[in-house]
Amino acid sequence: MTGGSGGYLYFDNDSGCDDLQKSKLETAVWDATTLASYASDFPNSGAGARGRASGIFYMGPDYASQQTRIAGNLKRAWQFKTPETKEYITVSCKDTKNRCAERVDGKSVGGYAWTYSGWVYYYHYITLCPPFFTIDTLDTKIADVEKDLAGGNTK
Repeated sequence: MTGGSGGYLYFDNDSGCDDLQKSKLETAVWDATTLASYASDFPNSGAGARGRASGIFYMGPDYASQQTRIAGNLKRAWQFKTPETKEYITVSCKDTKNRCAERVDGKSVGGYAWTYSGWVYYYHYITLCPPFFTIDTLDTKIADVEKDLAGGNTK
């Protein structure tokens, strides 16, 4: 189990995650909550470059009618990693459901979620597949976006 302020990643003893994978998952949770933090006040994100970068994305033609819902979802995602929250994300690197080899629309599966119904509780898991561990960190991706935007590339 790892944590800092807020939510925790929980690795079962048989999670199959090595130390490098655990470290990458911790970085991914940090990155996701950081991005959600910047976006939690969307569309009024902060003046910093990261605030602008997190707000420069296409929400779709029905954005105005969904703005409150979208903002609420982003705020809840950000609040997962606050001192008041002591929730767990149970993660595994073991392909328990044999889904990692599947392809969806010609693309590799990066991970999948599933639920186990126990005697009293439901247990929710996220299984990460090998392609997940090859994705860029938030710092790398934001640097790429900022470089492209500075060069006039908005694709």
